[in-house]
Amino acid sequence: MFFDFESTGLDTSQCRVIDMAAVAPGTGASFSTLVNPHIGFSGAGAETGKSGIVEVGNFITDLTGITDADVQAEGVPGIADALTQLEAFVAAQAPGKGVVLVAHNGKGYDVPLLVHEYRRIGRDVPSSWRFFDTLSFSKEAFAGLGRPAPRAPASKGGYSSFSLESLGENLELPVNPEAHRALADSRHLVNVFDKLVSIAGNGRSEDLLRGGIFGASQAYM
Repeated sequence: MFFDFESTGLDTSQCRVIDMAAVAPGTGASFSTLVNPHIGFSGAGAETGKSGIVEVGNFITDLTGITDADVQAEGVPGIADALTQLEAFVAAQAPGKGVVLVAHNGKGYDVPLLVHEYRRIGRDVPSSWRFFDTLSFSKEAFAGLGRPAPRAPASKGGYSSFSLESLGENLELPVNPEAHRALADSRHLVNVFDKLVSIAGNGRSEDLLRGGIFGASQAYM
């Protein structure tokens, strides 16, 4: 299962999810929703959840196209309902089984953000969920083949970069026209991951996968 979040900022202990998505490549099923970061806090985490940054600032709007008006529109769920929907989607794809959720920079961003959001609503990340970070995987795959690191587009400085955008360009994949939207990035990540596996080889990829799976408590908090 591949997933992605967009949020109100970069500090996972303070920012709030505003866009979430997950994709099951085996079936093609997908889930996505905007999230209203102003509502949906209850129980033990209510006061913590209501505090901190909840507005969608100009930087995030420029990056994602998502505005504060978008997330406050009628029918957009708060984080508690959105996570319940995500759990239902994941469970429907693998009934009664554990699942590995894959994200790019998952260990440094998406999973810590997920943990903090669960804490704010007084709930725990489902115990059957494990995670895998394709940022680490991509670095290992390139290093093992002696390939030079991908580079950011020349228009952005051309520096070494393992961002999803830079990887896609290096691997000669179609440009993601909706970069920094959760569903588009999740789908793009499926294609990047498949290409990384093909260049690393099945044996090396399986070793990296086995060694890279982690629990929510092992994310960089």
